[in-house]
Amino acid sequence: MNPVDGSTIVLTQEDSVYLSLGPLSARLLITSEDSAARVGIVESPIEAGVLASPLHTHSKEDGWWFILEGRFAAQVGSETVEAGPGSLVLAPRGIPHTYWNPGPGPARYLEIFSPGGLERYFERIANLLAADPPDIQTILELPGEYGLELLWESVTELQDKHGVRLPGLES
Repeated sequence: MNPVDGSTIVLTQEDSVYLSLGPLSARLLITSEDSAARVGIVESPIEAGVLASPLHTHSKEDGWWFILEGRFAAQVGSETVEAGPGSLVLAPRGIPHTYWNPGPGPARYLEIFSPGGLERYFERIANLLAADPPDIQTILELPGEYGLELLWESVTELQDKHGVRLPGLES
């Protein structure tokens, strides 16, 4: 299946790969292989009150979140924003950012990144989390391979300030 060369023009839910990422899940819509490495697109739901990750910085790609339903909040640099369906939130490379669902109900969004390739990080994390037991050391080392810097020290402040939780790491 490669939309770039015209072999597929409709991608259905059955064509998609679904990943379990701990507190989040993801449906891979467009991979770097599908787009000649130009873009990756992932669809994800997020429950109310869930912080998706610590503040983190991408060195290789710019990101956008397109909100499909529910409420969505993000911190990008020092700015905090809230957005609803139809909104697009930018998370440029090199700028620390994170996001959460402020509630009250579930939300769903598209995560778009350019160039593509970050979806492979999500796949590797899902595979590592599915192992019994999960390989925590590899999980902690993996972000660096994808040009990500996770700012773990930000979690407690984000949780306290916004009334959210990072499941499995609640303070």
